[in-house]
Amino acid sequence: MQNKLGPGLRTEVQRAIRSAMSEAREGALPLEIAERIYDAEPLLVERLKRPCVSYFFAATISRATQRIRKSQTQMSLPGFERIPARITLKDRSRIPLLEANLKELREYDDITWGRGGALHKQVRQLIDDVLVWDRVEPGITVGQVAARRARGETPGAKSRAAGA
Repeated sequence: MQNKLGPGLRTEVQRAIRSAMSEAREGALPLEIAERIYDAEPLLVERLKRPCVSYFFAATISRATQRIRKSQTQMSLPGFERIPARITLKDRSRIPLLEANLKELREYDDITWGRGGALHKQVRQLIDDVLVWDRVEPGITVGQVAARRARGETPGAKSRAAGA
């Protein structure tokens, strides 16, 4: 922010801060000192309004944009919101989560193991879910499991129906 003020304005701000700090009582909070400067330096405050408010808006917009981008990289599978849409494997390649099979989920689990917390718990839960399906259909992907669950299918139902 300070770089956006220009050298003259920056010098005035620094002078006002030094002056206010030297006059402040011991133990005064930074907010108290800032409010004293605000009251004592109306012309300086007026010159600071545009760059400070613009900076505030830009920073707020940047944070909102980051939140939107982050939410777009997260999975929309119910119960697995913390797992990113693309997972990293041991060879550092990245694949879409929906294309991952049990072997790849286990690799990702090994990578996330040290992180603990909710992410690791969700990865373990997803592995357990895919494992049940993988026993019936080896190599099944997360996306295939999700689609079958959405249709109300259960593991093995397809093979039982075919054998009947």
